[in-house]
Amino acid sequence: MEEIYAEVKRRNNLRKLAGLSMIIFGFAMHLVPLVPGTWAIVIGLEILGIRLLVQDILKSKLKNSKWFHKNGTQQK
Repeated sequence: MEEIYAEVKRRNNLRKLAGLSMIIFGFAMHLVPLVPGTWAIVIGLEILGIRLLVQDILKSKLKNSKWFHKNGTQQK
């Protein structure tokens, strides 16, 4: 069981390292003229899973808003 935990932690650390590297690479590409680095930043954020976090936050805020429910009434 300890080997499995170590493997999962190692993969998680590699994923974080790859994501942060892509983000830093994307910002560095913005310093070079005529080279768009936005794609590298987006890929880095995807690797880190930021999109999923933002989706969850937006869904929870939408469910609590009056725009989500018909006639402004909150359903239970």
